[in-house]
Amino acid sequence: MNIKKYYVRQFFHELMPIYPIYSLLFQSKGLSVQHISLLLAIWSLPLVLLEIPTGVLSDRWSRRNMITLGSFFKASCYFLWIFSEGFLLFAIGFVLWGIGEAFISGAEEALLYDSLKSQDKEDIFDQVLGKGRFLAGTGNVIASIAGGFIGMYGGYQYALYLSVITALLSTAIGFGYKEVNYYKQRVIEKIHKDSGDTFRNALLFLTSNMKILIFSLLAIFVIGFAGVLDEYDPLIAKSYGLSIAGVGIWASIRFLLMALGGYLSHGLQKAVKKLFRIKNRFYTLILLCLSAVACLIWAGVIRNLFIMGIYGLYYLIMSASEVQVEDYIQKKIEDEGRATVHSILSLSYNLYGLAACGAIAILFHWIDIQEFLLWVAGYITLLVFGLAILYYCKSCKKG
Repeated sequence: MNIKKYYVRQFFHELMPIYPIYSLLFQSKGLSVQHISLLLAIWSLPLVLLEIPTGVLSDRWSRRNMITLGSFFKASCYFLWIFSEGFLLFAIGFVLWGIGEAFISGAEEALLYDSLKSQDKEDIFDQVLGKGRFLAGTGNVIASIAGGFIGMYGGYQYALYLSVITALLSTAIGFGYKEVNYYKQRVIEKIHKDSGDTFRNALLFLTSNMKILIFSLLAIFVIGFAGVLDEYDPLIAKSYGLSIAGVGIWASIRFLLMALGGYLSHGLQKAVKKLFRIKNRFYTLILLCLSAVACLIWAGVIRNLFIMGIYGLYYLIMSASEVQVEDYIQKKIEDEGRATVHSILSLSYNLYGLAACGAIAILFHWIDIQEFLLWVAGYITLLVFGLAILYYCKSCKKG
């Protein structure tokens, strides 16, 4: 994989003008809020069902082909929507999109790491991944701004046309990747006999080593909660007094902050290590997560529009932390399937997200949106300290 091609594909993969307005497209075709909610559930179903099988397939077949097919399925979704006048074609499109996301999940990170490893550059994985996330976020920001204007002045069809084009560009760039797959080489050498070995070895990798397990739990339950909170961000933004247009602008700013978090991840980790004289990456991540918690506490206590910048830093810090955890886990993988390991983590996160959203729905019977931020801060703090104690005890036993 050429790094420049990776950067360009990350940008185009998220440069989809239909992103910010597809819910409005559905409404314009007469779909109710209940129908739209059902469509979103349909989108998530292939992700849950296919996450593990596609991860195994990526490791045992071709990561490049999985990325290419995944991008093509996404383009096919938008192409179908051009002709849709009702629920059915929108639902079929979401199934294709969900399948595409499952195909790509884990495959690109695995291909990137093995490509860097083949050039003896695996030490810069976090920097390359962070820059890729930044460019993806930049594409998302541009799409968020452009999509609104295109939908308003040109119509939803033009946003779909452009989304099909950019998705096909992403497909073409993915097809141009060079395949590098060390795990597949070991499969050919019959070190791993069947796909069941691939899954079992990946699961053992994540659970048999306590430190790796703790990093994984941190990624899913603490850092991953940013993705859950993201679903409620429009409500949080509105609670600060923003108009509907202001909420849209804030969404673009938040995407940009998340992109910056990925880009600054390597430097931020080095700065924390130097400032607090910490050598251990786990404790660096603990400090970053606690800093993110402090941002949520400020945002929950001080109900002022100007404090939204502090609230936005939560997403920046968690985005930076996500890159560091991904880097740690990739560097620990030796004989296991990289894409399969990532798929297990991704499936765990998706199931956690569904459970968390259900619990939050119940919680909102007793609290308002600002108090919700304080509850989240308390929840994350308990998790962080619990995992820190586990890690410390494990380190002491080893010592």
